[in-house]
Amino acid sequence: MDYQQQQQQKQWDPHSDQAPKHVCAACCRPIEEKTLLDALDRFWHVYCLKCSCCGARLADIGSSFFVKADMFLCREDYAR
Repeated sequence: MDYQQQQQQKQWDPHSDQAPKHVCAACCRPIEEKTLLDALDRFWHVYCLKCSCCGARLADIGSSFFVKADMFLCREDYAR
């Protein structure tokens, strides 16, 4: 089992007194890692923020991405 799968299997009780500081907008799980992405006033795991068209992880393909019609896009899909 890889790290991402381990993180996704962790259970989080939203009624707990120890609610996480940030919750991922994609998977709704707590963000416990030191690195997170902040986009459109929401937080994301690095591995959860993906291009809405091709599904590429945006953190893996560069330091910038684009937003069009509330969709996250890689440079290639934005140019289409």
